[in-house]
Amino acid sequence: MNSKALIIGILILAAAGIFFPRFFDGANASAVDSSLVAHPLTYDFGEISMGDGIVRTDYTVSNDGASAILIQDVFTSCMCTKAEILDSSGRTMGIFGMGGHEGGASGGVGRSIRIAPGGTVTVRALFDPAAHGPAGVGLASRSIYIKTSSRQTPDLEVRFSALVKN
Repeated sequence: MNSKALIIGILILAAAGIFFPRFFDGANASAVDSSLVAHPLTYDFGEISMGDGIVRTDYTVSNDGASAILIQDVFTSCMCTKAEILDSSGRTMGIFGMGGHEGGASGGVGRSIRIAPGGTVTVRALFDPAAHGPAGVGLASRSIYIKTSSRQTPDLEVRFSALVKN
C-alpha cells in the first residue's frame, strides 16, 4: 500500500511540474523573456555646489520584452541619495533610500510596481551634496539598485557622479 501511495504522489508531482512549472522553478514565469533597459545608465552632474541644495536626474527604465516585469525592491548606495519611481501616469512611488537606514528600503517597495510589455517608468535620483557636511567635498559616485522579477535583468543599477564643491 505504501508503494502505491508513493507512485501516485510521484505522478501527481510530475504532472504538476509539467502543467505549473513556475511553482517549481522559483521564478516569475511571466518575466522569463523580458528585461529592463535604463537610459541613461550613468549620469554626470559635473561640478555642483554644496550650498545649492538637492539636485536630481531622471532615468527612463523600459521593459523591452513581451511579458510584464515587477519591480520588487529599490534602494540606494548612500544616505545622501534617495530615489522615486514615477509611472506613466505621473504617479510617484517611494522615497527609497539606503537599506537599513531612515527612509531606506524596508523589505521591498510595499507592493510590486508593474511595468507592462513595452512600458516605461522614470527612476528619479535625488542627491543632497550637503548630506556629508564639509567633509563631503570631492568626487561622489552613487547608485540606485532595482530588484526585479526578470530572469534576464534581476538586478538593474543606475549610477551618477558629481564633483561637490563648497
